[in-house]
Amino acid sequence: MEAELQYAVIVDEWVARANLDAWSAWTSWVLAPRPQIARDDLRRLRGLHEWLLRRVWPGAKRNLERALQNFRLVANDLNSVVDRIFVAFGPDDLMIDTFYKHQWHEQSAYDELVGQFDWIVLLIHDLTFELTRAANYVLDAVRTDLDPLFRLDEGILIVERDESFFNVVQWRATYTPEEIADWPPYRGLAEFCDHRSSRAVHYDEGVNANALRRITPIRIEE
Repeated sequence: MEAELQYAVIVDEWVARANLDAWSAWTSWVLAPRPQIARDDLRRLRGLHEWLLRRVWPGAKRNLERALQNFRLVANDLNSVVDRIFVAFGPDDLMIDTFYKHQWHEQSAYDELVGQFDWIVLLIHDLTFELTRAANYVLDAVRTDLDPLFRLDEGILIVERDESFFNVVQWRATYTPEEIADWPPYRGLAEFCDHRSSRAVHYDEGVNANALRRITPIRIEE
C-alpha cells in the first residue's frame, strides 16, 4: 500500500508537469510547419527529465517505472533538439530558426541548408509523435498497475497536425505491443532517426548527417 501511494504521488505530479490536460494544444504548435513552443512549455519539458531522473522508485511496479523512464528519454531528446535550434519569437514563445536565411548562399549551398531545415522540422514532428506514444504508454501502465479507471474520461492522448493546406488531422499515437515488448521502445536520438520509419505514423526516415550535427553533439561515423 505504501508503494502504491508513492506511485500515485509520482503519477499525479507527472500529469501536471507534462501538461496532459492541454496536450493537443501545446503539441499542435510543435507540429506546425514552422514549429514553435511557449517558453513555459519548454521549461516544463526541460524540467521533466531531471524531475523523473531524481525519483525514488519503490521497485514494485516495474512496467510503470520503465514507462516513465522511456518517457523521460524521449522528452529529454525533444528538449535538446528544441534548445539547439529554436530562437526567440516574441516575449513568450520560441520558434525554429530559419538558419538558411541568415545570409546569401549559392543555390547549391542554399538547397543543402533548406534540406537540413526540412529534415529537422520532420524530426521534431516525429519526436513529438514519439513523446505522445511514450505518454500513452505511461497512462496504460498506470491503468494496468495502479488504477484501471485512471483518466478514462479524458481518454487517450491525441495530437493534431496540419497534413495539407487547412487540413488538420487528429492522430492516436501509441506503441504497438511488439514495440513495447522489444524493450526499450525508444533507444536514443541516433537510433530513432534510423528506425522511426517502423512507426505507424512517421514523416521522414534516415539521417541527414549535417542536420543532425546542427542539433546534437552526437558524433556521426562516416
